[in-house]
Amino acid sequence: MIVLLACLTILQSVAVDLAATETMVHRYGLGAELNPIVRALGPEVTVVPVLIAAASTCRPDDPGWTAAAAVLWVAEVLAVDTHVRLGTASAGVPLLFFTWSP
Repeated sequence: MIVLLACLTILQSVAVDLAATETMVHRYGLGAELNPIVRALGPEVTVVPVLIAAASTCRPDDPGWTAAAAVLWVAEVLAVDTHVRLGTASAGVPLLFFTWSP
């Protein structure tokens, strides 16, 4: 059976968006950010706690985390697509990671 690696998918997707957002802010300033919370606080202040929380609580065998990873991946693909068009997707695009489980 093919299984989604939820934790790796979440961490990579959020990290790619963070890198793209940092590149965009460096190039165009915080005013270019569409998310008002990120625009007000900055990308590191809003995203790093999410990375830490996900890394410390994600359970790969929990179906809830698998569902969350799939939903988050879709959201991050849409977010990073904006960065691709701006030329600021410096770390690539969000990926889905899978493994084989007998």
